[in-house]
Amino acid sequence: MVCSDEIRGQVADALALPSDPTATSAWADHVYTCTYALPMGQLVLAVSVSPSAAAARGQLETLRQRLGADDQEQGLGEQAYSAAAGTVLAVKDNMVLWVNATGLPDDLGMGHAGRLDLARVIAAGVFNCWVGNS
Repeated sequence: MVCSDEIRGQVADALALPSDPTATSAWADHVYTCTYALPMGQLVLAVSVSPSAAAARGQLETLRQRLGADDQEQGLGEQAYSAAAGTVLAVKDNMVLWVNATGLPDDLGMGHAGRLDLARVIAAGVFNCWVGNS
């Protein structure tokens, strides 16, 4: 999932890292968190598992309001939003994905991508894994 070899490889590719980064994972209160300590800062991916799809949508809305994620994102899960600071939130079934790139600079990799662009790429990669496209 968010700490899988596929996602680690995507993070490395997106940031032109010489090798796949290591990640630290944790499971608490129905949230699986994967923290990447990268040379340029921290990237955090989290998946919250809710008891139902309706509960997940409610959690998405709460997070969206708290983080000011007002920009709708297309093609990520069933519903997705982003915040310019570098956050992408998306819901699929009873799960909410949160990609938090706010701990990174806003000029990343050889292509000088912004942290929000990185968050979008990584969120898309996670969804590709979830639907079996990897």
